[in-house]
Amino acid sequence: MNLQIDPVNGVIFGIAVLVGWLVYRRNHGGAQAGPTLAGQQPAGDLLGAVTAAAAVILALSFLFGLGDGKTDTGREPHPTPTVTVTVPPPTAPAATPSPSPAGTPSA
Repeated sequence: MNLQIDPVNGVIFGIAVLVGWLVYRRNHGGAQAGPTLAGQQPAGDLLGAVTAAAAVILALSFLFGLGDGKTDTGREPHPTPTVTVTVPPPTAPAATPSPSPAGTPSA
């Protein structure tokens, strides 16, 4: 089974992961948190990173929209209505007597 991911959705997710990683790396538990006894920096704020990533996904989804992998043609195609008209066959015109030339009696 293949999963088709719209390129816009992939870019939005990638940006959200990057922002979440930056928030996690830059946030070290407050301004007063210094190195631990082992000399390492304390872990970042995981909840803040996930919240920032979710906010980025939400904001970019509103700006660019989430694609569903289908091409958008604008409007849905509507079926063309068919019109049926019944016309009776033409009738032969009634025979009209042709005018007789002057001077000849008509019968």
